[in-house]
Amino acid sequence: MRRQAPRADQNWIFDNFLALSPNEDVLHPGILGTRLERGFRWIDLNSVYKRISGRRSIPPAWARQAGVQEKKAAEALAAGHTATATLHYHRAALCYGRAQHLLPVDGHPRKKEYYAGVQRCYGKMRELLGGGMTKHEVEFDEGKRSYIYFWPAPGPGPKPTVLIIPGMDMIKEDAINPWNNYCHQRGMNVCVMDGPGQGECNMNQVWVASSAPAPRWTRASSRSSG
Repeated sequence: MRRQAPRADQNWIFDNFLALSPNEDVLHPGILGTRLERGFRWIDLNSVYKRISGRRSIPPAWARQAGVQEKKAAEALAAGHTATATLHYHRAALCYGRAQHLLPVDGHPRKKEYYAGVQRCYGKMRELLGGGMTKHEVEFDEGKRSYIYFWPAPGPGPKPTVLIIPGMDMIKEDAINPWNNYCHQRGMNVCVMDGPGQGECNMNQVWVASSAPAPRWTRASSRSSG
């Protein structure tokens, strides 16, 4: 994501597909179910979709809804409603994540602003959940780091750990829904990692390149689960 994609002048094709459906399902069949599974709420999705008129309108639509949820989170927290605030911070982080995703230009001011929103809201959510989910950085090559969340399952004794590496259209903050943690439900720790080109690595200009092939960063995964 170093520069604008060479096919950027073909956005009209994308816009035509968006016009065929009231949501993203025409582009990614089944994506609505996946989003709901990860913790997105239908009211947020619907608020975003009804404002989308083309590709360029997607990031500000997501950012607007993220701001709505972050404001609700702050108000709930000020009123002493911690559980409600935690949920709204999670929803805000998810929306900020989608907002930054469709700005595929390294260093874009709004991309940086929206990603800062991801970190701010997700960090607040982790804090309000009691600090059980910890953040780590692992160097896998000189000057290159991977960014990780580790969330141990409750209860005493050693447990197996599941390592999740998101796809290129995801960030680590998308991967686990704290209110539907299928790893913890099975007594397993969960470790979620952004690899090269993903999420926090992308924002820190850590990309996959021919000079640093993918097998190199498997060192990070072995260290994170060690």
